[in-house]
Amino acid sequence: MPDTAVLVLAAGRGGRGRVSFRREKFVPRGGPDGGDGGAGGDVVFKANPDLATLTQLVGRRRLEAEAGQPGGQRRRHGRAGRALVVEVPVGTVVWQVEFNQPTPQPQRYWLEWEGQSPSADLAAAEDLDVPADRLKNLRLEWQQPVRHRLLARQSQPTQLVELTRPGQTVVVCRGGRGGRGNTAFKSSRLTTPLVAEYGAVGEQRLVVLELKLLAQVGLVGLPNAGKSTLLSRLTKARPKVAAYPFTTLDPHLGVMTRGQGQDLREVVIADIPGLIAGASRGRGLGHAFLRHLEACRLLLYLVYIPTEELANDRLSPAQQATKAWQQFAQLRSEVAAYHQDLAKRPFLLAISKQDLYSAELAAALTAEFCQHGQVATLMSSQTGYGLDELSRRLITQLTSSPPPNL
Repeated sequence: MPDTAVLVLAAGRGGRGRVSFRREKFVPRGGPDGGDGGAGGDVVFKANPDLATLTQLVGRRRLEAEAGQPGGQRRRHGRAGRALVVEVPVGTVVWQVEFNQPTPQPQRYWLEWEGQSPSADLAAAEDLDVPADRLKNLRLEWQQPVRHRLLARQSQPTQLVELTRPGQTVVVCRGGRGGRGNTAFKSSRLTTPLVAEYGAVGEQRLVVLELKLLAQVGLVGLPNAGKSTLLSRLTKARPKVAAYPFTTLDPHLGVMTRGQGQDLREVVIADIPGLIAGASRGRGLGHAFLRHLEACRLLLYLVYIPTEELANDRLSPAQQATKAWQQFAQLRSEVAAYHQDLAKRPFLLAISKQDLYSAELAAALTAEFCQHGQVATLMSSQTGYGLDELSRRLITQLTSSPPPNL
């Protein structure tokens, strides 16, 4: 799923002011009547709830709004440039890598006679030109497992905005001001001005778009832990489910609904691809998706006992329970290695595939986690055992968990 895009955004430049004079019968000395140029169009980001990825922006290098039209005779002002509206999914964060601050005042130009074509605008040299190789390298760097390391580099990316509400619009680059026509330069000492202004260059930015899934609960577990099956049982989401690891290649969202009327509660749950040892350093499929946990208020760790361990007669129930605890410790370690704030996030613990465990093993699992001060909910997505209890715990915990400080 494309969740990053690197773009150069350019607002439209203002239109050029006009140098002209009033030409009318019986008016031999008509004064200046050159109109002003129109303002350049803005670049606007709009959150579209119907979009789920940044696919429409991947591969595009530059997005530019329309320029303003030049002024005309008889004090006719040029038409303003149309704004460029870029629709992105809800949860998109816009990071600024480079900002080209345009000259605030438009440049003037002088003509020797009316009708002479103005010379080339020197302000065109202010355009932000980023080579394609740099855009590619920046995209690869941003997809590294620990995005926060980029913030310590010399470029110092800064967050411009995060679009969290459907329909939210933000102006990212403002268009340039239109140049004034020669009418604006008329005075008692200069009655026939042959001077006007070029339009100002609009704002230009090199930005990185990062898509975060806006979920309240994030499922964290090893591959084949049953996260997708659990999501399909708690919500109406239908992620791909199969009996092999790494079935989930993309994050999936689902909405868990409990209660009715005023007691209705909705919880958005994200199924994150499975993590393996070393995921925080870029191994496996989980490294590219750990960032999606940052917006979650609550983490749900899902542990299980693999089939090969269940079939191993050499392992006692107590030893199998110890391995389940070590699995949970491994998951916590990978999350903490990615970012310490995630390790401090409120969490719940569930042990999946209860229908495969004997009563003795279930008791050993409960005792093992209680020994470490953790309450684990034994549950089975196949039979539904423990799902109601898990749902109640999720809603109760979310009520007391504040939104993360992103």
